[in-house]
Amino acid sequence: MFIAWRLFYVLIASPPVTAAAGLAFRLVRLVFGEHRAEGLLAAADRRFVRSGWPYQSKGWTNLHMARWLTRVRRWPAQRRPPRPPFGAGNRRLRVGIVGPFSGLLGFPARLFQAFPPAAELTIFDYAYDDRYASYLRPLAAQYVAMPRGSSSAEVSDAAGAIEREDVDLLVNVLAKRPVFDLLDRLHVRCIAHYCNGSEPLYHDAVDFQLYPQPEADYFVAGSRLFCTTTMSWFSHQPFFPVTPHYDVRDIDPVTPCWPQREPVIVYHGSLYKLANPGYLAILFQLLREDRVLRLVVMGKDDGSALTTIRAEAAKHDVASQVHYCGQFSSTRNAEGAVDDPGWAQMRQLLARARLAANPWPVGGGSARVEAYAAGVPCIAVRLSFDKLAWNRRQLVSCDVPAIHAQAGTVTAASEYLELSRRCLYDEKFFERVVADQRTVLQRLTDAPGWWAQVFVAHDRWKSGAGAELSS
Repeated sequence: MFIAWRLFYVLIASPPVTAAAGLAFRLVRLVFGEHRAEGLLAAADRRFVRSGWPYQSKGWTNLHMARWLTRVRRWPAQRRPPRPPFGAGNRRLRVGIVGPFSGLLGFPARLFQAFPPAAELTIFDYAYDDRYASYLRPLAAQYVAMPRGSSSAEVSDAAGAIEREDVDLLVNVLAKRPVFDLLDRLHVRCIAHYCNGSEPLYHDAVDFQLYPQPEADYFVAGSRLFCTTTMSWFSHQPFFPVTPHYDVRDIDPVTPCWPQREPVIVYHGSLYKLANPGYLAILFQLLREDRVLRLVVMGKDDGSALTTIRAEAAKHDVASQVHYCGQFSSTRNAEGAVDDPGWAQMRQLLARARLAANPWPVGGGSARVEAYAAGVPCIAVRLSFDKLAWNRRQLVSCDVPAIHAQAGTVTAASEYLELSRRCLYDEKFFERVVADQRTVLQRLTDAPGWWAQVFVAHDRWKSGAGAELSS
């Protein structure tokens, strides 16, 4: 079967098919307008990229189809600008990092404070909601506030601002759509993309990908991304697994123990993740068993998720035990502080709860780490990369292996239910899970260690680049 899938993906990615689809997209845009053309690609994305097609659950990303639709949108493809010559061997490594840092969850001031003095750092800061992370200015050799607009002239100005700093390595954490035009114009010796999710950046200018979150049927073997559907490599680019860095912000490190907490399960994060009837059935079974137990929910609704959650709660006869407390924001203000009242309320909920809910098929990343920091157990299902699991639907569609705490990790829904029940009623087990989570938290908040991974990946790329280094 893998031969058929390999041939299919090779066929649609071929220049003639991509060119035909790209031309059709441009014609639709010309005749019917941008909105209609983008609507067609969005429909294809929903059907073939995010739906779980062909084997997995909704929310899983088909990377082959995602890459192809990106190429269709960007047809004809841009060639990478020439790579500048490498600098003298005796100068300090010049590292640039580009992103909207006031809105990114894993890039606080303490990460930049830990940048090694043996290298030189330039921060290229894009605005997030019209706000810059100006509090980072003193923490780098250079801080550059990037142009706010997306016009051709503004993108060229942004590329020029980066090139003037003459960096040896540029680490990109910009979102995928805005960065393509920038990379089309950028002359940089080496570009690394830090993947905030399971999807890499589909641009030939990227030299290697820093990849913390593999997903079902796509995982790193050696230094390349392997696809089990086609039994072949996904890309010629190197992929390096990394432990992500997380920002726990102002969560109190002195956390209440089990007797001081209440019979509360808390969920915080995007509500679409929680609104899975199969997962909710597990939580609601716990609520039916104990009518004192409550589920308290905070997070952003997508217009339908909250309705689904409430409907499932009514179906399971636990509606009175499920409470929605609104949204919260964890982004930082101009001074680097999180000042949203909803964030303060969410922290209080984590400090009161005996269990943090972590749903499937798409679980939490930052939410899990925030639960770890607040001292509340967060049971999680591990994704299997064993051969027996290839091309089969699993409970979870993606995974960050570095986040798992041993005592709180399971492989099946029945185990999840049992360990969740033990966290609620077994003080010794509660403390055991919390202790394991604290150990993992040290690694996830290790700022010097994050930079060390970046430098190791860069060294590995250079050692394997061969003749490309002189081009």
